[in-house]
Amino acid sequence: MATALKRKHEPQRLVGDLLKAEISEMQARSIKYQLTIAKLPLAKDVDD
Repeated sequence: MATALKRKHEPQRLVGDLLKAEISEMQARSIKYQLTIAKLPLAKDVDD
């Protein structure tokens, strides 16, 4: 946000960028949660 203010971006662009960042964060949390719930087997390497 500070960078956007320094670069004098329009308020619409600033809000849009913040919304994009929030959506990306929510999607990342959702994927992490789904992977945790899936309880996939641990990856094995050649030695195992």
